[in-house]
Amino acid sequence: MSHGKLREDSSCQNCGNHVEHRYCSYCGQENTETRQPFHYLFTHFIEDFVHYDGSFWSTIRRLFFKPGMVTKEYLSGKRNSSVNPVKLYIISLLFYYLFYQFTLLMLFRLISRIVSLVQY
Repeated sequence: MSHGKLREDSSCQNCGNHVEHRYCSYCGQENTETRQPFHYLFTHFIEDFVHYDGSFWSTIRRLFFKPGMVTKEYLSGKRNSSVNPVKLYIISLLFYYLFYQFTLLMLFRLISRIVSLVQY
C-alpha cells in the first residue's frame, strides 16, 4: 500500500467506476494521485520488483505487439494493468547488463581456450 495522496475525483482512472475508499472495488486500482515524487522510485523499487503479478509479462507482450496502446493507457491513468515505465526501463537495463556480462565472459573463455590450443 502506498502512502500517496488520495485523489479528489471519486471515479476510477482505470475502469471509470465510483471509488468510495482508497481502492476501486471493481478493478482494485488505488485511487491516489498518479504523479509520484522522484524518491518513490527508490523507496518502492524492491517491493514492486518482487511482487509482480503478471503485469510485467503482459506489459512486455503489449509493448511488442501494441506499443502505442500501452503508452496511451498509462498516460490516461490506467496504470493498474502495466508496470511503471521507469521501473521497466531499469529492470531491462539490469537484464541487458547481466546478459552482456555473461556473453562477454563466455566469449573471453572461448578465446582463451582457442589461444591455448593454438599455442600447443
